[in-house]
Amino acid sequence: MRKYFVVAGLAVLACMTGCGGEDSRSPVDKEFDTYVELTRNSANAEAMIRYSSEALNLWKVSRGEPIRAELLGYRALGYYTKKELDYAREDYELVVRLAPNDAEMYSNLGRVYSDMGRYADAEATLNRALLLNPASFSANFNIGFNFERQKNLSKAYQYYGEAIRLNPHFAEAYYRRAEMLGARDEIPAALSDYADAVRLDPKMANAYYQRAMLLARTGYTDQAIDELTKCVSISPNNEQAFFMRGYYYFKAGKFSKAANDFGVVLELSPSDINAAVYRGYSYLLQDKPRYSRYDFENIVKSGRNSMLAQLGLSVAHLREGHPEFAVYEYHVIEKQYPSFIRPARELAAIEKYFYLKSLEADIAEIQRRALKSAGKAPMGESVRLLQ
Repeated sequence: MRKYFVVAGLAVLACMTGCGGEDSRSPVDKEFDTYVELTRNSANAEAMIRYSSEALNLWKVSRGEPIRAELLGYRALGYYTKKELDYAREDYELVVRLAPNDAEMYSNLGRVYSDMGRYADAEATLNRALLLNPASFSANFNIGFNFERQKNLSKAYQYYGEAIRLNPHFAEAYYRRAEMLGARDEIPAALSDYADAVRLDPKMANAYYQRAMLLARTGYTDQAIDELTKCVSISPNNEQAFFMRGYYYFKAGKFSKAANDFGVVLELSPSDINAAVYRGYSYLLQDKPRYSRYDFENIVKSGRNSMLAQLGLSVAHLREGHPEFAVYEYHVIEKQYPSFIRPARELAAIEKYFYLKSLEADIAEIQRRALKSAGKAPMGESVRLLQ
């Protein structure tokens, strides 16, 4: 009996055989059969490669080509999982020579060619798979993926749809089609496909993330936060998901939660200047100037120019009762960013994304002191940074 195992469009052929009666196998045969079973039950790519290689070393012509093809298919899948594409290609090319009517192995080889950027070879190989078995959902999925990589989104969408029709339980196909729909701004349909993807595979972290991005685009920030929470529960080292959840918390005025998420990003990627700036302002807007100063000073000391970090550091100094330091930092801003005190398009974005309107009184006070220290007269009753 033959059984196919399909993982992300790849299939492995298992020749499941039963045996009964007295065991008359030789010691070598027993060892071979042990490695075959270990191969079939391998929990990871390393084990799959190791056990299948051991079995292939013991293989004899008398055992027949089907079992050899099976072992090569397993080893190829192990290599593919480890991104060792040249080895995977070599094994799959031998498999299709040994089993020239096996559509699934052609599908696997086509996927490897596509991953290697050999798109024409991939298309020809996948068309061979479809010629052998038009109902192969993995071949339809892989040819759709090959078209997607070549930016032929209409063809990709068509083949992903066919893969779903052939196998309505194929989570990855829903995920890829959702990306096509999102790119076409068909948001409700894309959200529906992402929902189907996570229904079928609740551990698909990327589907939660992409669904969150679409929800946020349409104004459903709270729902986007919920989806990102599911994403990070599955993928706790996903710094992009933590950053975006922190950003949406920040936009919602939930600065404590925002600071926590930006803190996770900085633990995962200490040099992320955007996370440091956002956490600094999250603390500042909670009136925690000492904590915000720590983030802003680290950015400034690292030599990475950031007007927002310099401005935040100036306000933090003022709130900590050190106006002379605040004035010093403001003079640095004037020197490094001479257009900053004049109305500029960027200021609207700064106000929108960093809530500087709520800091306007602090900024005006710093400006007044800076002008006084430079011997200049104030412009009107007060100098307004944000128009």
